[in-house]
Amino acid sequence: MDYAANPRRGCTDANPCQGVNLPKQLKPTPKGLMLMQWQAIHVNLVPAGEQDAANLAAFLIGSGWCLGEALALNVASVEDYGKGRPMWVTMSRVLRRNPDGTHTIAEAERKAQKSMRRIELDPATAAIVRARLTGKRHSDLVFTHDGRAWAPHNFRNRLTRARKSAGLENATIHWLRHTHV
Repeated sequence: MDYAANPRRGCTDANPCQGVNLPKQLKPTPKGLMLMQWQAIHVNLVPAGEQDAANLAAFLIGSGWCLGEALALNVASVEDYGKGRPMWVTMSRVLRRNPDGTHTIAEAERKAQKSMRRIELDPATAAIVRARLTGKRHSDLVFTHDGRAWAPHNFRNRLTRARKSAGLENATIHWLRHTHV
């Protein structure tokens, strides 16, 4: 309104909003899992033979990435300097849903430049990624299920079963990202 009330513009004589104090909005409670909640979900994934899902969920927590970013991670985007040394991953691709329901990977030039990032993984998350790199080619995806690319709904279904078994009704997959510290 200050723009319109500027005398040089001649839109209006005065700013009717000047001096009005709007009520402050309370910020919502942050969403994320407590350690015990994450452990309960993880415990329900592993015994069910869902090691691929458990690894992917642990990566989401360890990296703070969203599911589409993690599912698009390929071996070429991982810099591994050996056990006991830092491991870096670069997020420059993302899995996108097409109008027909299929998924494609959007490369760097189609992803917003400021959203691309390179992060150092903590030792536990690096160990998970390192184990998944064994026998894979440079262009292969890091996170696969039974040797094939994950369909996002398949991972969501497995995670939903695990969280319900853990007694967590309202936690969502996005909470994994917010659990990252």
